[in-house]
Amino acid sequence: MQFFKRYKIGFAIFFLAVAVRLIFFFVCLSANGGDVITTVRGQDWYFEISRNLILGNGFSAETTPPFTPYSYGVPGYPYFLFFLLWLTGSYAATSMIQLLLSAAIPLIGMRIARLIVPSDVEFKHAPLAVGILLALAPYQILHSFIFFTETLFTALLGIFLITFLNFLKNPSTRLVVLAGLFLGLATLVKPTVQYVPILVVIFVLWRFCGEWRKKLFAQLGYFLLMFFLVLSPWLYRNYKVFDTVNLSAQVSFNLYVTLLPSVLAIENHSSFTEEQGKLPPVAQDALFGAGESTLTKILRHPVALIKLATLSAFTFFTHDGMLTFLQSAGVTPSVYLGQPAIILALSDPLLFAKTMWAYMHTNMVVILFARLFWVAVAFFFGVGLYHLFCRRIFTPQMLFAVALVLYFMLTTMINGLTVNARFRMPVEPIIFAVAVIGFTPVYKRIKNFSYGKS
Repeated sequence: MQFFKRYKIGFAIFFLAVAVRLIFFFVCLSANGGDVITTVRGQDWYFEISRNLILGNGFSAETTPPFTPYSYGVPGYPYFLFFLLWLTGSYAATSMIQLLLSAAIPLIGMRIARLIVPSDVEFKHAPLAVGILLALAPYQILHSFIFFTETLFTALLGIFLITFLNFLKNPSTRLVVLAGLFLGLATLVKPTVQYVPILVVIFVLWRFCGEWRKKLFAQLGYFLLMFFLVLSPWLYRNYKVFDTVNLSAQVSFNLYVTLLPSVLAIENHSSFTEEQGKLPPVAQDALFGAGESTLTKILRHPVALIKLATLSAFTFFTHDGMLTFLQSAGVTPSVYLGQPAIILALSDPLLFAKTMWAYMHTNMVVILFARLFWVAVAFFFGVGLYHLFCRRIFTPQMLFAVALVLYFMLTTMINGLTVNARFRMPVEPIIFAVAVIGFTPVYKRIKNFSYGKS
């Protein structure tokens, strides 16, 4: 009982997260006619790969022979699904286990918030606010049971962040080895973070710049060694199968399939789908070598690339994901924007205003409020950074966390016009924590003003 009393807030947040995720799962299940597989399947071939692993067809996304080895992805999530399917024999049970893991993410987020938020009394409720926001965030709920990488990746990245932030406070070999282990596992789920070790080394050397010693460099060596040991079996597999020491062809694929047509769409004032349709298909085994030539084509349009980078940064912080959320629940919108809202607002303000007016008279008005919420979060995130800077209370832990957010923002740009709320999910605990810091003094001023008038 003492244990439950001590952690009663954490248990309350966890059960809240489980409840809302289960409710939405059954809503989506009903919208799909009770078909579990359709409800949880996802769109990134993880379902197909996990099924092929179960059937003994190897690591392939093909549904019919020959089962060509898959080059685009990394093995972490497919093998996670394979293990759960082997253990339970059920897609529904596998999805429920992932749902429970998703419900733990608010607790991980609360722990991260405690490590990065200043210990001032005025910010004492920030971890609780982060936990509630993560428990109720629509995209966190949607991805809790669908077979996408985000839930497992966010959990592993969160554990890495907790161990590394603790290392920055109290360096120990155990913490740095665990940080290397969990960052390696996260990279095997989603290779977006494969360059984070560079950021880690820079921050460690900066944090302990006056304390450089053999033990510190040994600890960095342990971190890098553990990280590469986790990745080495997959690197060896790609060397044997595709003759390249690389994690995946994802970078080359995204450059060709998403970034290039996005740049061309802005350059030619056309649609992403139209420009993507003009590109000749690239064979899967040629993806690894397609990146350099694609990058050359992209750099021929520097102005369009800068515009796209600005749009992607804005979208990264403000995309709400509510359209996908509602569609998964069987709600069909009666009005579509047809292109990103910011582009439509800048290119045709009148049409944008008419579309927004039409939105206000449909059930899609919830999308508008969700977008305004994320715009407010992005605004208070900026205010929070300014507040921390002015008060000179930027701790090394907070600086690393913010640098990680910017890292995700920059790496997300490779997805061009396809950037959505899914790419922000892993760093939402940090964004919410800093936004709460920015909102707190504003809330206090409003509260004091209201009391003053009374």
